[in-house]
Amino acid sequence: TVQSRGRLVSYKAEDIIKRVQQALHNPQIQEVWFTGEDTLAWGLDQNSHFGVLFDLILPLFADSRKMIRIGMTDPESVVENADQLVKVMQHPRVYKFLHLPVQSASDSVLKVMRRRYTYQQYEKLVIYLKQQVPEITIATDFIVGFPGETEEDFQMSLESMKLLKFPVVNITQYYVRENTMAARMEQLDEKVKKHRSKVAAQTAVEQFNRSQYIGQEMEIIVGSILPNYKYQRFCEGKSINYLSVLVQSTAPTFQEAIGDLKVGDVVKVKITAITRVALVG
Repeated sequence: TVQSRGRLVSYKAEDIIKRVQQALHNPQIQEVWFTGEDTLAWGLDQNSHFGVLFDLILPLFADSRKMIRIGMTDPESVVENADQLVKVMQHPRVYKFLHLPVQSASDSVLKVMRRRYTYQQYEKLVIYLKQQVPEITIATDFIVGFPGETEEDFQMSLESMKLLKFPVVNITQYYVRENTMAARMEQLDEKVKKHRSKVAAQTAVEQFNRSQYIGQEMEIIVGSILPNYKYQRFCEGKSINYLSVLVQSTAPTFQEAIGDLKVGDVVKVKITAITRVALVG
């Protein structure tokens, strides 16, 4: 990871707070994103950690309707700070969404990848997060076909998908990166990598079905207006766990449907259908 990304460098807390304050005072901004190569590794190079930063930031949102989205985070940055992570995720202005790539459910593969966590630590963290933040959407990544990955290793990753039932799974077929240790290792046959990628993708899809949300009522934050009124859908927004929701109306015209609704408003919808990538209500 260090070879491909470089060393960790965190912005100063005061600089981040200044940017947040600017966003809070900008009426055009409805979401504040915290992002980086490893977002919640913030502060590790300053003898601090993400909990300290969010203790300063979250109070700024006390009187705001704007939402916070936390970007991708490596498990090694949070496995020892689960309670701090839960505290942040439970805040009402934080989307219950976390991109937490596991990469593999095999400790032997993780070791070769030079990941500084075990699969057991990852699984324990995910289960704890689901217990403490029931609405949470956890997205993850798996790399298949990594040098040295055996069929047993691959099956462990499939079993992880079946156990944890991730709502969002990104499957990546390993490819060679120059100047990395893995590039110098014996590579798996391309046919094996392609087959495992296909099986993993199919398994991921089978474990999560958006139809489970049909009939549920949820509040969404309007993110965009859809003026073409296609299928009588007039706006799109995000649920608290960052699922995309298309809102439709029985009104005959777009103007009647939209009324005085604007971006940033909160509306309650009942989910009636699903598409390949969104809920409809």
